[in-house]
Amino acid sequence: MPLMPAADNAAITDDSPFRAPALVAWREPIERRVLSAAGMRGVVLVSGVAYGDGGGGLPGLLLGSPRDDAGNLVMLGTGQQHWATVHAADLADAFRRALENDAARGYYVIGKVHHALADGVASVNLMARAMDLKDGPTDERDNDEPGVTPSVAELLRAAARDHARQVAELPGLIKDAATGMARVRRRTRERGDHPDLADAFDAPPTFLNHVVSPRRWFASATLPLADAKATAKALGITVNDVLLTVTAGGLRTLLLDYDGHAERPIIASVPTATDKSDRITGNEISGLSISLPVHIGDPVERARLVALATRIAKEDHEILGPRLYGRLMAYLPTAVAPAAFRWLGRRDAPNKMMNVAVSSVVGPRERGHFGGAAVSEIYSTGVLSPGAPVNITIWSYVDALGVAVLTDDQTVKDAHEATDALTASFMELRSAAGIPV
Repeated sequence: MPLMPAADNAAITDDSPFRAPALVAWREPIERRVLSAAGMRGVVLVSGVAYGDGGGGLPGLLLGSPRDDAGNLVMLGTGQQHWATVHAADLADAFRRALENDAARGYYVIGKVHHALADGVASVNLMARAMDLKDGPTDERDNDEPGVTPSVAELLRAAARDHARQVAELPGLIKDAATGMARVRRRTRERGDHPDLADAFDAPPTFLNHVVSPRRWFASATLPLADAKATAKALGITVNDVLLTVTAGGLRTLLLDYDGHAERPIIASVPTATDKSDRITGNEISGLSISLPVHIGDPVERARLVALATRIAKEDHEILGPRLYGRLMAYLPTAVAPAAFRWLGRRDAPNKMMNVAVSSVVGPRERGHFGGAAVSEIYSTGVLSPGAPVNITIWSYVDALGVAVLTDDQTVKDAHEATDALTASFMELRSAAGIPV
C-alpha cells in the first residue's frame, strides 16, 4: 500500500496517512480490518511485482507492449519508472513463514535492492534512511540534483575523461598488483603450511559446487545477538569469527548428509567493505578467502581455526592492498564481461577459488518503522557465484541476527535444511562455550 506524499514533498513519517491511488485504495480498509480483527492473527504482506519461471504480470506486460520501428518499447512517460520486484518462490516462502509462525502479525514489507546498486554498507544506510529512525541521517546528498539527465555530449566527455584517467593510472596499478602478490607469496612462505587450513585457490570438490540452475530457493532463521556476543567473549574471538564458526559447523552437517564425508577444509568467500561512510549507493568492496574447518568435529577447535584463518586472510588482504580488487575490476571490459560471466556460469568445472559465499552485515541498532509499522526482522541475501550456488548472509538488527540462505533447486532438498543446520551449529557452539542453552 503506497504512501503518497503531499504536493510539497513533505517527508513521510510514522504519522503520515495512507493516501493510496484510486486503483488500490480499496485495499486499505480491508487491511485495517484484518489487522484489527479480534480472535485472529492478522498479517498483511506488502511486496513488489511477483515474477519467476517465465511468468508474472510485469514481464508479460513488457513483452507484450507495443514497440517502435527500431524495436524499442513504447513507454508511458519518461521510461525512468522504477518497479520493485520479488521472485514468486521468495514470496511463497514469506507466506509460509507468516502462516507457520504464531508470532507473525502486522505488516511485512518484501523488497529487493540489486547488488549492482548497493553493497552491504550502502544497503544498511539506505535502509536506515528509508525507515523512520530517531537518530538516522535524513539528508539526501546523493540526490541533490533529482531528475537531471546528462546530455549525450556530457556523457561522452565524462567517458573520455574517465578513459584518460584509467590509461594514466594503469602502470601504477600493474606495479601495485605485482608488488602486493609478491609480498603475499613471501609472507605465505614465512608462515609455512598448516594442515588444517585450506590452501588458496584449492577449494575441494563438494556437493556445494556445480553449475548453478536458474531457480532459487530461500530460507531464513533468527539468532539472538546477545548470545553471539557472549559466545565470542567466552572463546576470546570476534562475533564475525563466531558466525563463520557457526557456518562451518552447519556446512559440516550438510556435507556429511550429502557427500557422506567432510575430510578437508573448504574456502569461504567473504566480502569486506573498503568504504564504510554513510553512502547509499555503490559497491566499494573487496574480499577475503577464509578457510572453514568443516573437517573438525570439536566446535571449540573449529572456532580456534576460524579465528586463525581470519587473521591470516586479513593480513594478506592488507599486504595485497585493500582497494586493489576494486581498482582491478574497474578495468573489466564492459563489452566482453557479460559473455565471460555467462560462459563461467555454464562451465561445468570445479570452482577452485571458493566453495561458498558468506557475508555478515552490521545493521541498524535502533528499531525502525515503515509508515508507523515496526520493522521486526531484516533478512538480506547476495548473489550466487558461478560454481558456488550457496550464499549465506547474516544481518544484525537491534538485538537479533537474521540468517538468510539463498541457493538453487539442485543443491539441497529444502533450503531450510541449511538454516536448521546453522541454528543447530550455533546452539552447539554456544553450549561448548559454556553459555546456557
